[in-house]
Amino acid sequence: MPLLLRYRQRVLCLNYAQELTFGNLLGFSAMLSRLDPNIDVSTGIAKSQDGKIPMAGQVDYSQGQRSAHLTYLLPDEISDLPEESMLIDYLAVKAGEMGALNLLADVQESHPAFEMLRKDAFKVYCWENVWKLPSRPPSTTEFKDLWQEERDTDEQSVRTLYQTVVPPIVQAAEPFINASMRRLVYRQEGELMAFTENISGPRGFFLKPVIHPSVEDVHSLIGDLIVYLQSLGKPVYFPVRSYQAWIADALEDLGAKSAPKRALMVKHLAVGVPSENGLVLRKRIEAHSPEPTSSIVHQARNISPDSDCI
Repeated sequence: MPLLLRYRQRVLCLNYAQELTFGNLLGFSAMLSRLDPNIDVSTGIAKSQDGKIPMAGQVDYSQGQRSAHLTYLLPDEISDLPEESMLIDYLAVKAGEMGALNLLADVQESHPAFEMLRKDAFKVYCWENVWKLPSRPPSTTEFKDLWQEERDTDEQSVRTLYQTVVPPIVQAAEPFINASMRRLVYRQEGELMAFTENISGPRGFFLKPVIHPSVEDVHSLIGDLIVYLQSLGKPVYFPVRSYQAWIADALEDLGAKSAPKRALMVKHLAVGVPSENGLVLRKRIEAHSPEPTSSIVHQARNISPDSDCI
């Protein structure tokens, strides 16, 4: 704990959505979010060598899902990140023991950690630019009320759209799961053609949109989304994956601002359930050193801002 407190301002974020919605990943808000009984968390600290600063990291796993996610590493500077880290392997073993089949991480492609993760068997499965939506759409944008809350009968249509638009390599890391809150959906001539889920926290909302390329007016679709969400009073982030890059022009026209591109990476784990194999892997490493209930807007009203400082 003293190490985490000392270097909490030098955290390398490997889960950008969580950082945008909860602030500093070692801050109070983020730590509270990990008290959810449905989320397993494991933190590891690597022994320092030759007087270097010890390295720490964390992995979290939502029970029942296919993939766990690296949350952070620290310190964040290239001189402090060893090229080969047994810490990553340890966290991968912990993820497997929790029940995960994959371990995810996202990082800016220009950061030295990108190459470090690649050397540790992480592979890029997608690229992503996260756009911050303006608090208000341009005055020339006409509100058309295109989005609706998901109906109970929409799940199969949402699943089909996801499996149609999202490439198989992405689905292997992020398979479709039924959301715990109602999505927003868009229908074109009676057919469901777009939906968005969200991750919410005291610092903002991170959308997870899937839009069919046959949507006729994506500019109006996103403009309507800005109008629909502007009452939330918090920043709203709109990620654009490489397989939906055609959406970026509309976002730029609407005044959204893009963050640097990030690589979404996955490591396929040898162990997916707790077993004796997990213990074997750990020894090898040590030898080498619900049903939908509420809408996005309704959920926002139940979240009160708090500090992200310890």
